[in-house]
Amino acid sequence: MLVDGKGRNINFKNTIIIMSSTLGAENLLARMAGENIETARDLLRKQVEKRFKPEFLNKLSEIVMFEPLSHDELRKITRIQMKRVIDTAAYKGISLLVTDAALDVIWSEAHDTVYGARPIKRWMKKNVTRVLVDMLVNGEACQGSTISIDAADDNKELKYQVQK
Repeated sequence: MLVDGKGRNINFKNTIIIMSSTLGAENLLARMAGENIETARDLLRKQVEKRFKPEFLNKLSEIVMFEPLSHDELRKITRIQMKRVIDTAAYKGISLLVTDAALDVIWSEAHDTVYGARPIKRWMKKNVTRVLVDMLVNGEACQGSTISIDAADDNKELKYQVQK
């Protein structure tokens, strides 16, 4: 049994606990530089055994090493993140049209195989969401507007076109 913050007894029997750590992250970097996945797993196991006491490790069912996201997976995440922006805009009465070229710019500028998908979300917040908010605040766009997002000529930035 476990007692929560309000003093209630909680049945902890059928609970799955997932713990994460950056322990061994440098092994993933080495793997990306050409090392074998099994070598990276062995290095991770050794680091885990060095860091944690055997009594603790014995209580764990399994240690899973996650591999870096592939380019295709990161592209899918870019699409998912953009869909969230599109849905939020639609809720505010604004239509967003986003080209594949714009998604390619976002992916190429934001992805980072070392840090995973988080940089994509940060990049989109800074370079898409904030731009859209500024357009609304400045009166460039309003409810009922359609905003098209495409790649700029340099394919490193986005360009926005508003139709009211």
